Parts: sequence; structure tokens; C-alpha cells
Amino acid sequence: MAYKVPNTPTPRVVEPQYWPERDYPLNGGLNLADIEFDLGENETPKCLNMWYKDGILDKRWGQDFINEDETPEANGWSMYKHLYKDHLIKHTGTKLYKQNPSTGAITEIHTVSDIKSKIFKYNGNIYLKQVGNYIQWDGTTGADVVPHIPNVILNRLPTGGGDLDEQYNRLGAGFKNSFNGNSTTGYTLTDDDLDVTLVTATVNGVTKVETVDFTVNRTSGVVTFSVAPSSGTNNVVITAYKTELDDIDSILNCLSVVPFGGQNDNRLFFGNNGTGFYYWTGISSVGVDPTYFPYDNYNIVGLTDDNITGFNKQQNSLMVIKEREVYAVDYSFDGTSGIFNSYPVSDVFGCDSPNTIQTVNNNTVWLSSEFGVCVIQSTNVGNQRNVFAISRNIDPRLLQEENLKEASSIEFDGNYWLCVNDKVYLWDYFLAPYYDTGNPDDNAKRLSWWYFDNINAKDFASDVNDLYYIERDTGLTVKFYLTYDESQFYDFGLGYEGLYRYPFRLVGGGIYEFTVVNGIIGVRSDRKTEYQVKYFTNDDIVGELDTDPIIAGSFDWGTFAWNTFTWDIMSALFLWPLRPALKNVQYFAAEFSNNDAGKSMNIVSMKWQYQTKRQIR
Repeated sequence: MAYKVPNTPTPRVVEPQYWPERDYPLNGGLNLADIEFDLGENETPKCLNMWYKDGILDKRWGQDFINEDETPEANGWSMYKHLYKDHLIKHTGTKLYKQNPSTGAITEIHTVSDIKSKIFKYNGNIYLKQVGNYIQWDGTTGADVVPHIPNVILNRLPTGGGDLDEQYNRLGAGFKNSFNGNSTTGYTLTDDDLDVTLVTATVNGVTKVETVDFTVNRTSGVVTFSVAPSSGTNNVVITAYKTELDDIDSILNCLSVVPFGGQNDNRLFFGNNGTGFYYWTGISSVGVDPTYFPYDNYNIVGLTDDNITGFNKQQNSLMVIKEREVYAVDYSFDGTSGIFNSYPVSDVFGCDSPNTIQTVNNNTVWLSSEFGVCVIQSTNVGNQRNVFAISRNIDPRLLQEENLKEASSIEFDGNYWLCVNDKVYLWDYFLAPYYDTGNPDDNAKRLSWWYFDNINAKDFASDVNDLYYIERDTGLTVKFYLTYDESQFYDFGLGYEGLYRYPFRLVGGGIYEFTVVNGIIGVRSDRKTEYQVKYFTNDDIVGELDTDPIIAGSFDWGTFAWNTFTWDIMSALFLWPLRPALKNVQYFAAEFSNNDAGKSMNIVSMKWQYQTKRQIR
């Protein structure tokens, strides 16, 4: 048989194509949980100090101290979360301060302990709570809270009896008895074994003095007047003191506080004293009273020796959170008094990072060192799917962090800021809110998380237009620059790195080699932008730096600064061409980076033009 020469195949000419086929907003955020090749076009396996803001991918806000001359303390502890009378309120070291956010001028309010604290506002005053201390500041004077002295009984006869009035105050040692006076000189109090503190009395509104007008047998609790009081109704009022340290410490040792009252906030709830007990204030003779803790105003959730770590309001309920449990408290009125009833929400998820509890889209969010960031979707006692872990995209890094229990947080401008050590994990919940579709993994995968460094925040504060924090190690106050001006894109006067990685792509479908012909990068050029591009392929996994960096900018007097000066005037969107010259590769990725002070690193859109080559063999 004659040998037949095979036909020579005609070379296949493939026109350049674009990947992706359409523009995707680069808003998916950081995803460390999935294989890089499987990430969506809007996700990234690596980013730093970048987020999706105002419709573009860009560097985060810059930051600086509001007073560089402020003397640093050893520790920053807490801030009130808003401005109070146009001032920031913060606790650093051994002092409670007010600070002018505009000038940085700082004024001492009160001396406190150099330990953890919680600052909150109630009834128009500022309060600081820490183990052993309960401080009040009314805008002028700071002082230890003076406990309300309850009138525990009315219409008491000198020999006893009477009608119950106010309950004893757990927070204080003082109590009053109101007697119906008669010709008797001896009046028996409701308590014996009294403190040595001087007893006081009034008879028909006239003050009487111990050792002058009467004597006291502290063992028996009998007060003997030298002249018998006249007859009357509740005309003899005696104030005495009996210290019950366990009761006082049950309140003073609490570190978590939240205002709550069902449909209003007419009570303060205290907890986090090492037990499963929580306590709430009552209504005294002066009305809503943060100094009065009626003796029976308490409840227990779960085991008594499992600590309550924090509280948070969710709709009309109060979340009482422990390390491995969550309970809810609801308010009802029985026609005579208010009743607070508790019920379980979850016996699996809990919080051991108290300063991470926030309200996000009307739902309670927090960090657990075991499960990551969690959210309460429902407080329905019959719902077995109430709490979900939502940080799966960042958990491979987040849960490896040290000091997770000391993390801090704030909800601001549609973002949940979670600060661990000097890093921030930010969930943009305006961009990607959490909702339950029945698949918890898919629900969490949709969320947009970002990663920042150089933010060492112990606690945060905000007003409508500004965001602040105090540094953990110095107590100095830092402000973010939220608007694009000459102060933006500086960290304490220096540059900071912005980095974003376009993930590895198998543009040839894993079958063909391909050549990357062009990259078309959309840049917002009404701000100074300059950054380097590095390419990664199967031939160069270390990365090859592009010799032609992206540089764009536009002249604007409003943002004028010499280090970013240009006479160029460009449109808001500039399409920057790249020439990667990546030939016959099987996969590729690209990284964009910038650490220049005062310069943005923004990307509006991204497309790559490629040409399919030979089949991979």
C-alpha cells in the first residue's frame, strides 16, 4: 500500500477576546476561604487598606492625631460613642477626659482606675463604669455616684410594723424608716447591726443630731430620743446605714451597662461581674434613677457561674449575651409594675469579645473567638435558626489573630469596623447586607469584607460626619479624614500601602495556553493616582513588575498639594492601557499597589484582552 502524506492542519487564528466579558464592580471584597481560581471577578484573595467606596475601589481614609502635643497615657480604655456637649469623652490611664475634637484641647474630668471601663450616657449625664467605680459627670463636675437612699417602710410604729415602700438599694448602705410618732422615745428600726456611720433623723421636718438629740443602739437597731416626738403620720424619719458588701459588689463589679426599658430606655441594665446575674435600676422618689438598684431587680440566665459578657438592644428586646449562650429579655406591664422576662435565643453561639457587640441593620452582631463574627437574625423563642456565623470569607486570618477577646468595634457609615490588635476587618453591610436564604455558607460568602492595617483602636467614637478612636497603648485620639482633600491618603503624615490582587484566572479554560495582550484599567482621574502593577503567571509565580506604572491626576485647587501637583485636567474616568506581554501562559494574576503619601489608588473597572494559543499538553 502506498504511503499517504497526512494533510497539514490549517493554523487556527483566534481573534483577541476580553476577559471578563463585561465589567464587574470590584466590590466583593476579601475571600480567604475559597480557592483563588474559584473566586468571582469581584473578589480578591489579597488586599490591604482598600475598600469599595462611592462606586470605586480605592484606598481607605487617611488618619492623624487631633493633638500631636497631647501627652500619651499608658493605656487607652474607652470612649463615649458620640460627642457630648461638642466634646469627645475618653478614659486613658488614670483619668477621665473631655477633648475638643476641633482643637484637640483636653481637660481632666475625674481620677479613675487604670483598668477597663465602659462610658455611657444616661439622663443627660455621662457615666463611667469599671470594676469598683461608678462615676458621674454632668458636664461640669465629676464625682462618684451617690446611691439613692430608699425609704423602705412607711407608717411604722415605734415598736415595729408598717407598710413596705421602696426596696433596699443594692448599691448603697443607707435606708430610711418613716414612723408615725407618739409619746414614745424609743424607735425600733427595720435593721440591726448598723454601721458606725452617724444616724440622722428629722422630726416634723426638723433635723435631729445623734448624741445631741438621740442615741443609737447599733446592735439592736433602736433609736432613743431624749424628748419624745409629737404624734403624727410619718413625721419621724430616721436614716441609718448597714453595709452588705456582697450586694454592693454585685453592682460595682459589673463592667457591661445598657439602657433598656422595652419601648423606652428608663432602666439601666448591669452585668458582666463574673456571674450569670444581671440587674436593673428602678424608679425612685426622684423618678428614673441610675443610682437605685432595688434589691429584687435581678435575674439569672443560664448557669450562675457563667459570666454575662455583654448586652445589646434588638428591636424591643434586650440581648443578654454569654460566651456560649444568648438570651433575650422582654418587657411587659401587669397593670401595677413592669416585668422583665428572659428566654433563650441560642445555646450554641455566644460572645467572648464584649467590645465587638454592635447593632447592624437592626440585628445584633459580635465577634466570637471560636465562631468568628456572628449575627442574630431572629429573637423568636421558637426559631432554632436564630444566630449565624457570617465571617467565613476572612476566618482563616481573623481566627488566627491573638487577643481576639480584646477586640473593639463600631458601626459607622454602613460599615461594621472590627479592630483586632492594629488590624481592622470591615464588613460593608450597605453594599452586602446579610440575609438568610436557608444556606448559611452561601449567605456568608456574599458578604463584602475588607482588611486594613495601622489602626490600633481600643475604642471608637463618631458623630454625623467624623470617626475617631483612641490608641490602645497611648490613649491618643485619632481622627479619620472622610472627605477627599489635601489631608486624605496620609497616615500620621506618611504614606500607607494600598494593595489589591486580581485573582488567578484560567482564561483558556484550563485547556489552552493564552497570551495576555492588553489590560484596560478604568481609573478615576479627578484625584492624583499612581500605582505599580505586578503580574503573576505559571512561569513567574514570584511576580514581574510592570515597568510602566499607572499615573493619573487632574488639577484641582480644592485638593492642591505640591507632592501631588499636576497641570493635567482629565475627565472623571480615564481608561489606562496596560501591555503585559504575557505570552503562552496557562494562568495569570495581577497585583496593584501604592504606598505614596497623598495619592489615591483607585480602580473603577478592569478588563483583560487575551488571545487563545495552543492546547495545554
